[in-house]
Amino acid sequence: MENNFFKLNILKQIKKNQGNELLIKNFLSKNEVKKLVSIEEKSGKYFVDRQDGRKRSLALNGSNIERNPKKWHSEIQKIILPKLKKVIPRFAITKSEFPPHYSTMNSLQLCMLIQD
Repeated sequence: MENNFFKLNILKQIKKNQGNELLIKNFLSKNEVKKLVSIEEKSGKYFVDRQDGRKRSLALNGSNIERNPKKWHSEIQKIILPKLKKVIPRFAITKSEFPPHYSTMNSLQLCMLIQD
């Protein structure tokens, strides 16, 4: 299979179809970030677990993909959901979107794919 990811026309299509970026300063406090990082580090269950990195869903069981925020880990739900609803009142993750997740590589990042 040919790798098309870096072809200019593919990049143009991606940019055309994606939503605008939104930077929210101080969205999470340091304590909230520490709690979220702790949940990921203690999880032990991932839906992707490779030598180059891993992905953990926001569900109670990190290996289960979960788009429905009501089924997220209760601590993750308490920290993130009210803040998301303030910024995006009709927050929803459609079936066609990759579910929100933690993604680790050389450093831990909380990756949330959100689209209004």
